[in-house]
Amino acid sequence: MDPSVIAAASRIASRAAGFLFSENGKQQKSSFVAVLLIGILVTFCFPVIAISSGMQMLQDRISDLFDWSDFYSGLFDQSEEEIDQAFQRWMETDYPQLQDYSESSYSSLEMAYGISFYYQVIEGHSIFDEGIDFISIFTEDDREKVIEEIENIYQIDVPDNQQSSIASLGDSLSEVTEPDSIIPLIVDTSQGSGDLALYPENTYYTGGDPRAAAIWREAYHIGGGNPFYYFAIHGGWSPNQCTTFAWYRFYQVYGYDCGARSDGRYFAASVVTSHPDRFSLQYYPAAGAVVSFPPTATNSHGHVGFVEKVEGDYLWYSEGNYDGGGIRLNTKMNISSLTRAKCGSSWCIAYAVPKG
Repeated sequence: MDPSVIAAASRIASRAAGFLFSENGKQQKSSFVAVLLIGILVTFCFPVIAISSGMQMLQDRISDLFDWSDFYSGLFDQSEEEIDQAFQRWMETDYPQLQDYSESSYSSLEMAYGISFYYQVIEGHSIFDEGIDFISIFTEDDREKVIEEIENIYQIDVPDNQQSSIASLGDSLSEVTEPDSIIPLIVDTSQGSGDLALYPENTYYTGGDPRAAAIWREAYHIGGGNPFYYFAIHGGWSPNQCTTFAWYRFYQVYGYDCGARSDGRYFAASVVTSHPDRFSLQYYPAAGAVVSFPPTATNSHGHVGFVEKVEGDYLWYSEGNYDGGGIRLNTKMNISSLTRAKCGSSWCIAYAVPKG
């Protein structure tokens, strides 16, 4: 991989992390190092040479992360949890609209990103909900005029000493959410190795984590459009569902539509029905299988995930919509224990296992 690309992605990751966890920047430097190193392992899962280059580039920019955290300190009074929630809302509401515009037409577009997120945090909803032509304001080059107009129209106060912070925040958000900055979950999609898992064991991103948001964005559009994404947006619910993720993960590995259009509990059976020549319905896993979990007393839809690896009586699987929009990758489970816990008198775990 071109080191300049890795360097650019490193800088973006640093700036996004600096924003999302900046409330007490100076006190959190040790945790930033941990976040950054995890980001190396998770976000830059390329072949070994690319990972080594990426780590060196990112280590050179650790000091930049501290600068960003101090820079954003004081921008918001809200807690980290509230900002995480605002980020998730922003990704689902404001970002899909903002990505349709270009800097060639809107010279202050980075301010549009920054202010829309600022508004999401302090007001708790999208700035587009106000029924005002928000984006047209950003054809103006003069930042102060843009801010003044925003303050007058939306009746919010943007501190003078934070205008540069908001502009840089917007630039960060616009870059970190670009499709080209999204790192696929898997590089080697060849079958037969029995090990499809390239992420560290038990990796977990909360729903508000920008890395989860980036994976969800890729999941929506892979293969020309994820059907579960469109079901959700037309139905008026969050697209960050286990079915959205499972369809995406399948397409990532196999390169074609799994054919499933059902709840999680029926997903594996639907894959087999759609591709009987390639998959069979089994009650024991294999690498590359889709796994359907039974319904529960509180969830009649069941759940679905993707099996990354199987060794002996253990499997590793990945799933979306864990704990409210989060993503878990390569969760290690004992197969016998999982079966005992999930299987009842009328339902059991089912796997769509690849043939051959």
